[in-house]
Amino acid sequence: MDVVRLLRSRNRCLEKFLAVSTRFLKHQSSLDLSSLQKLEDARNHAIKAFQLYEKKINEIIPSIPSSSRTPDFKEKIKKLVAEHESMLGQILTTDDEIIERIENEKKRLLLEFNSSKKQTTLVKKFKSVWLNKQGEELDKTL
Repeated sequence: MDVVRLLRSRNRCLEKFLAVSTRFLKHQSSLDLSSLQKLEDARNHAIKAFQLYEKKINEIIPSIPSSSRTPDFKEKIKKLVAEHESMLGQILTTDDEIIERIENEKKRLLLEFNSSKKQTTLVKKFKSVWLNKQGEELDKTL
């Protein structure tokens, strides 16, 4: 199998990975757990395909005869590797944005949880104080 074709296919896997992540960021105004699971599944699928291509590339490269390593061949490889590195940088940037959204949602949920917890505590205190006072007054009248 041709190493150039494998490198192109590997780059397409990264393009799919990046497209899924970008689409997630674009269409998610608020985070929900079901969309995170879909994102993770789609990304895992792209990563598995990427790993298969990577493995095949690593198997084939040592067997390429030196006579086939022409300047044109090397230039194609350099171009594909540069595209690969560029996409990796874009993926890192996109992942940083996704992580930031997840962290913001986590903070929001913790604040909501703590607020709810405080409200529950206040209600319990109010009920216990109110019941104690009402109970004493009831005992006095009886």
